[in-house]
Amino acid sequence: MLNYIILSTITWSILLLFYILLLRKEKHFTYNRVYLLISIVLGLIVSTIPQFSFLNDSSAANFFVKLPELTFTNNQLESTISTEFNYSYILLLIYFIGLAIALFKLIKSLVHLKFYYDKGVIIQSNEKKIIKIKERIVAFSFFNYIFINKDIYESSQRDEVLMHESIHVKQGHSYDIMFLEILKSIFWFNPIVYIYKAFISETHEFIADNYVIQKISKKFYGELLINQLQSGVQYNIANYFINSLIKNRIKMMYKTKTNRKWKYLLAIPVLVFVLLFANACQNDNNENVQIQDKEEIYKIVEEMPRFPGCEAETTLDDKQTCSIQKMYNYLYNHLEYPSKAQDNKIEGKVVARFVIDSKGNMKNMEILRDIGGGCGDEVMKVLQSMNHLSEKWIPGKQNGKNVSVYYTLPVVFKITE
Repeated sequence: MLNYIILSTITWSILLLFYILLLRKEKHFTYNRVYLLISIVLGLIVSTIPQFSFLNDSSAANFFVKLPELTFTNNQLESTISTEFNYSYILLLIYFIGLAIALFKLIKSLVHLKFYYDKGVIIQSNEKKIIKIKERIVAFSFFNYIFINKDIYESSQRDEVLMHESIHVKQGHSYDIMFLEILKSIFWFNPIVYIYKAFISETHEFIADNYVIQKISKKFYGELLINQLQSGVQYNIANYFINSLIKNRIKMMYKTKTNRKWKYLLAIPVLVFVLLFANACQNDNNENVQIQDKEEIYKIVEEMPRFPGCEAETTLDDKQTCSIQKMYNYLYNHLEYPSKAQDNKIEGKVVARFVIDSKGNMKNMEILRDIGGGCGDEVMKVLQSMNHLSEKWIPGKQNGKNVSVYYTLPVVFKITE
């Protein structure tokens, strides 16, 4: 999940930087809208494929399921299983709290819109509905609904305001906004999504303004925007006639449209670069399945292999916890601190890797990291002895089928007085 967040953020940042530097000031507003939407979707899609290899330790042990660290001392009575606090549960809790708050705000905005609809007066009802409201809001649109202040509706500015909002309705800008609001709820912690939302909303206003000034004078329309600055409360999920972008909107109205469409062609190599970058981040070691001797060996599966003797437990989690404990009890009873390592004060971490195949056999045992003094040989000897147990391991399962699974076992040898 962390890799997904990092890669999506980097992808969005690259594409957003290109937009800010080359495209934002161009008056090809529809192109800008399309670019922003494509870049958002690309960030979501690309992130589901690659993994960042450089986020992992150089040790191959990190590319496989790692069992809890076992600390083995020259005094077996002091041997312990390392139990590091798992912060992922707290982070997950924080994420879901943030998600709940974001969804609550979104639902609250929708309820407010429903309130406006119920209290308003429907003036027109066809492909788009015009609803007159009393609130201190000039006008806003939401899908096929246009909400307009009753005083504005009865003023000489009505036609221009409705013309502006009609463009939002006609071009389906509310679909963009709702899509971004949902993304903001899911990625509430990611500021890049908020920036995308702001730029897309800005582009929507530019599109609508550009249409209106083709019908009326820029001066009159600009004065209309300035006069209506005090527009009251606004809701994120609606397209507003008046918002904090007034200055940029007026500047963009008077900006000369250039014929620099070639800039949008530059977006193609940028998009290709992002795809190549994502693929470059992919490391073969991070793929969940490896082929070895024509056999598929998984790294993570739905149901991990279990050391024998725990099938009487009721839940899968209890079985897994019992499995690790029983395996470590076996290691405690059979591991010996090599005398050579003790004499030479050799301490450190030995990392072993092995495979539990689809029949519950241990195989492909190897030492990935050794500290010398016979410590690696001692771990290998005990692992090999597990194949002589009266019961075999319970194989791992993927999609209900027994499969072979990699495991890594870190054993810390430590000398104590």
